[in-house]
Amino acid sequence: MIEVDPAKQEIRVQPDNGGRRVLLYDRTATRVVYHGWSYAPEQLESGDLIAFRTGPRRSDDIETIRIETPVQTRTGPIGARRDPLPPRSDVVEGTVERIEYDTGVFDVRPRTGRMVTVSVPYNARPADVDNFRRLRRGDYVRVEGRFTNPDNLQLQAFLSPR
Repeated sequence: MIEVDPAKQEIRVQPDNGGRRVLLYDRTATRVVYHGWSYAPEQLESGDLIAFRTGPRRSDDIETIRIETPVQTRTGPIGARRDPLPPRSDVVEGTVERIEYDTGVFDVRPRTGRMVTVSVPYNARPADVDNFRRLRRGDYVRVEGRFTNPDNLQLQAFLSPR
């Protein structure tokens, strides 16, 4: 994401394929979500990596924006930066409690009882997207991913879908 222009209700983005694109949003209708939390479009920051879904009528009207990686997780004081070790994958298994198909998140309750919110990335493998779409409340799943914080897991793969 390059910038938000609240006066024009526009979001300027640079897609993965290059170029630039101007998207229109509605303050009351456009949803911005990050790990199940909703935000106003004006709270997006330059540098946020986002995925978005446009409306059915116009390809530039945004219905939903999902923040994939906020700029805050990638920035910090230059002197404090180190080359991080590659993150280890974590495995979570349990019962699906809640599914939000439009935002790409679902909650899993492992045997420990602590709820974990799993987010499906924008660039997920087609097989994982299919597994997510077939997911139902009460299904037992085993997923692999990386924890972004103690309660949120970024999905890498379904290990045993249903």
